[in-house]
Amino acid sequence: PHPRPLKGPWLAGWALDFHSRFEGSEHRRSEVGKLVYRYKYQEERTLARELAARWAELLAAHPELPSADAIAPIPPANTATPRAFDPVTLLAQALAEQLRVPALLDALSKTRATRPQKEMTSLAQKQANVAGAFALKQDVRGKRLMLVDDLYDSGATLNEAARALTRGGAQSIIVLTLTQTIHADE
Repeated sequence: PHPRPLKGPWLAGWALDFHSRFEGSEHRRSEVGKLVYRYKYQEERTLARELAARWAELLAAHPELPSADAIAPIPPANTATPRAFDPVTLLAQALAEQLRVPALLDALSKTRATRPQKEMTSLAQKQANVAGAFALKQDVRGKRLMLVDDLYDSGATLNEAARALTRGGAQSIIVLTLTQTIHADE
């Protein structure tokens, strides 16, 4: 894996690796990309611990960062019809166990349904889709948080969620995602 720094309104952020790329005419997933595919789409829930352990290893390689007081997941895109398997929440719980801190599973909530970001084609559409879409449901004042999501594409979702946490008084935010799309570098 090749951790990739993520820039945004947070103290630090990383994706464990790129998601996939084209090599000639072939579409290839990274090692982490393959695990993410199995985890999200084949619902291999046991992979949550392995993926969280990889995040914990990445964090251990950066002792200059403040330790987290809690882990907060990005809420699902469609909260009106909950899925039986919410991969990001399960990842947050697994990372919280690894780091021995609480998981604030309801710290952020959706104020309205949003369309999946992968359906959007431009940064402006993605930003508009999530603008004002997050509200705080728990007190985060003074907390050092880790905000987790499965995939970083444009950063619009994480940017908006981080802003909501900052407005709520979070002391610092570190963002972790499993993978980053190749578009994110553009």
